[in-house]
Amino acid sequence: MWKALPAPDAVRLVEGLIEAFTELRGAGTEAVPRMREHFQQLQQSAGGQLASAAPTV
Repeated sequence: MWKALPAPDAVRLVEGLIEAFTELRGAGTEAVPRMREHFQQLQQSAGGQLASAAPTV
């Protein structure tokens, strides 16, 4: 569902989602790397404009 969000919303929510999924066992451990990968793709497609919102988790 996160991938379907418009880029500005995804960027706004990425840090909280990664934090929440980091605490989940099972699916969470698989979801976090995918979220980070998708965030990197968003950054690349935005020409680096999203760099200031990089997740710190």
